[in-house]
Amino acid sequence: MRFCRLLLLFVLAFPAYASASAVMCKWLFHTDDRVSQAVRLFQGDVQDTTALRQEVKFVVKSTQLESYLPVLEKYFGERFKNRDKAPEGYANITSTNYMTVGKYIQNGKRLSAKVRFRKYFTRALADVQWRNLIVQPELADRSWLELKIQHPEFDNVVFKPRLIIYDKDIPKLITEKYFDYKEGIVKRLLELNPKKAEDVRKFIAYFDALYTTPAMRVENMFAQTQYERTSYSIKLKNGDTTIDVQITLDQNVRLTRLKDGSQFNAYGADETVVEVKIPVQYAKLTDADLAQIPELAEVKKLIEMLTQNHVDKYPINRGKMSKIDKKNDMQDDPDTGDYD
Repeated sequence: MRFCRLLLLFVLAFPAYASASAVMCKWLFHTDDRVSQAVRLFQGDVQDTTALRQEVKFVVKSTQLESYLPVLEKYFGERFKNRDKAPEGYANITSTNYMTVGKYIQNGKRLSAKVRFRKYFTRALADVQWRNLIVQPELADRSWLELKIQHPEFDNVVFKPRLIIYDKDIPKLITEKYFDYKEGIVKRLLELNPKKAEDVRKFIAYFDALYTTPAMRVENMFAQTQYERTSYSIKLKNGDTTIDVQITLDQNVRLTRLKDGSQFNAYGADETVVEVKIPVQYAKLTDADLAQIPELAEVKKLIEMLTQNHVDKYPINRGKMSKIDKKNDMQDDPDTGDYD
């Protein structure tokens, strides 16, 4: 969008270039490239917005957050549930490797479609150097393959189709050499995901498009994030419908740029990254929303508290990946920013 605005100013100054500029803008927002087509294959699964959540992100001092959590626990009781509580003396670790961010075009916007590979670990609190992370047994030789796609209509909303993939297949998948191994990769994806044959087909269509569209091509791993995560869920009722509001707290965030191994201190040791995820149909928290589900008022108070206490040096709603120095990597899109 910014590019076309600059072109418009240029055209006003130099009318002779109007025709060429129009062609350039038409190319920039051309929606028939193979990557954009492949992404739209997934969108048929998300037309029902009840499955979508708007994610709002904040960074607050950990002590302020810890003093507020009892308010939620007291109000919601057992419905304020730790979704995956770590064993006593341990912390849950989420570890994610990211491919270079891909882009697709829709609704006149250049949006992100990010391939990532995720594993879950636990860490003994005594292991302060993180030298002996314990992988979840079911992920010992495999990972989650996810495509995190910015929604073309709703701000701060993503959808995340995902499959299980063998770790041995990941190096084969992340460059255009994937075509040499494609048949075996497809076979093993179908074995690991027997009820998701259609999703396997869509993922393969995406990688086919990724490596045959020069203007969109990305390959190899870009970065890794690792952090301690605590995940809460609050179940609310709207008549017979259950509404799930999710809250994640991330601490001790470690970021690595894989190209050169550079590590980045994204946040202070006394800071927590908080995400609140609300079903998109109620995410505006309007008076009408609160009338339907009065308990959303407590969620609104939480967001107001996070807004008031957000650490000013961090932009609101920017993901952890935005803290990695992307110099010369062309990773930070001027229209959409970065996210994780």
